[in-house]
Amino acid sequence: MAEFPSMPLWTDAYLADTGHLTTLEHGAYLLLLVTMWRAGGRLPNDDKKLARFARLNPGQWRRIKPTIMEFFSVADGFILQGRLTDELEFVKQKREGQSSKAKARWLKTKTTGDAPASPGICQPDAPTPTPTPKKKEESKDSPAFSEFWAAFPKRLGKKAAASKFRAAVKSGTPPQHIIDGAARYAAWVSENRIEERFIKHPTTWLNKGCWDDELKPQRTNQHGQPSRTARLVTVAHGENERAEDEPVEVQRQGSDADPSTRLLSAPDGRGPGGDGFGQLVG
Repeated sequence: MAEFPSMPLWTDAYLADTGHLTTLEHGAYLLLLVTMWRAGGRLPNDDKKLARFARLNPGQWRRIKPTIMEFFSVADGFILQGRLTDELEFVKQKREGQSSKAKARWLKTKTTGDAPASPGICQPDAPTPTPTPKKKEESKDSPAFSEFWAAFPKRLGKKAAASKFRAAVKSGTPPQHIIDGAARYAAWVSENRIEERFIKHPTTWLNKGCWDDELKPQRTNQHGQPSRTARLVTVAHGENERAEDEPVEVQRQGSDADPSTRLLSAPDGRGPGGDGFGQLVG
């Protein structure tokens, strides 16, 4: 049995840091964390053993190793995980504190005639503590991310977006480049009156590196409103927009159809005359 049978898992922090992992990578990473917790906070830096701990064959482990090892550090032939090391040390200190309190209570209430137990026997009887979160100061957003967040047109999922922003900067993208891209996207959204539901989520925008996107003007229909067809095409494909009133040629159907004729129709099925049937042209 492990020294501490329960391992704390802060789900929000975990999901924020591992949103880019595949299902296989999630499973391998969690298995390594659990095995590391049971082993006292570290595992040998040996590919064969790590693959076995992760329940993978050598080939699978080689493919996902670069991604998984980003979460670990290597020291003296072992791998460690920073948050897990902190939590393990916290639980050990909590257990020692409870053990000391139990010993103090036993000494305080000891009277002649009690059962012949000794402090040395009672000490390990203290229950294993339930891990509780450390009291840490709330992390403050960096000035660069705060500027990005203020510029972006949709503000949802701030914690996850902050994590993606840090990852982008860490990979070599200048923060100001990301901020400028967010400002251009916000201006494009405003100028083209993009509906809220079609504005990209900030985490998705960062994850796809959209700060380098070339933003084209949104086409409008005859009433000056954003084209419904162009909007649907944009959502489906992200490009190749087509205006709502742009004609589309379709082949006339039916057994008696003349192959030499075409039906000129707008994308919504209406012909140029607006009668809903289209216009037959030679």
